[in-house]
Amino acid sequence: MKKATRMIGAAARGILLATAAVMLLLTLLNVTAVLPQAPGLFGYRAFVVVSDSMNPIFQAGDLVFTKPVDPQELKMGDIIAFQSSDPTIYNEVVTHRIQEVTEYRGEKAFITAGDQTGEPDAVPAQSSHVLGQYCAVIPRLGYLFSFLKTPAGFLVFIFVPLFLLMVYEVARMLYGIKRYRRNMRQAMEREYGLLKAQEVKLKEEQETLTEGWKQLANEQQAVKRLAESLESLKEQMELRLKEPPPSKKP
Repeated sequence: MKKATRMIGAAARGILLATAAVMLLLTLLNVTAVLPQAPGLFGYRAFVVVSDSMNPIFQAGDLVFTKPVDPQELKMGDIIAFQSSDPTIYNEVVTHRIQEVTEYRGEKAFITAGDQTGEPDAVPAQSSHVLGQYCAVIPRLGYLFSFLKTPAGFLVFIFVPLFLLMVYEVARMLYGIKRYRRNMRQAMEREYGLLKAQEVKLKEEQETLTEGWKQLANEQQAVKRLAESLESLKEQMELRLKEPPPSKKP
C-alpha cells in the first residue's frame, strides 16, 4: 500500500513538473511572439500566424518557428519572419517567402510575398529587420499562445500548475516531517524498550548477586561456627592431655 502511494505521488509530481516545464517553455516562446526584439530561446523564436497568406504551408492559428540566420546568406525561395516597415502594419511580424533579393534604404533587403496570392508586400524587408528563417510549424497551437496572453490563460496554464506543484511540495514536506517524527518516536520507543529490558536484566543480576552474597555469608557463618567448634574441641583435648594419669592401687 505504501509503495503504491509513493508511486502515485511520484507520478503526480512528475506530471506537475512536466506540465510546469512545458508551460514555462511555452511562456518563453510566447515572449518572443509578443516581443520580437527579445533574443529568443537559443535563437529560436515562435510566432502566431494571423492570416492564411502562406496557405497551405501554414495558416491562421498555427504556430511557426524560426531559426537564427545570417541575412547575408538568405536567397530567393527562403521563408523568413521579419518586422514590417509597411506603415499600415508597422513593426508587425510577417512570415513570407523571398521572391527577390534587392536593396532598400541603403542595405540588403528582400521582396517578399505570401504563397496564396503571390503579390509582393508593399515594402521590402530590410536585412536588419529579419528575425529568423522559417523551420517548423505546429498547427493550431497559435490559438493556445493567444489564449496564454489573456488573464484566464495565464491562470489556467501557468498559475494553476505552479500553484498545484507548490501545494504538492508543501504537502510532501509536511508528510516528510510527520514521517520523520513518527520514525523518531518509534526509535525512541525501541530505545526505551531496550533500556527497560536492560533494567530488568540488571535487577535480576542484582538479585542473583544478592542471593549469592547471602549464601556466601551463611557459608562464612557456618565455617566460623565449625572453626569455633574445632577450637573448642582442641582446647578440651589439650586439657585432657594435661591431666595426670590415674594412679594405680597396689
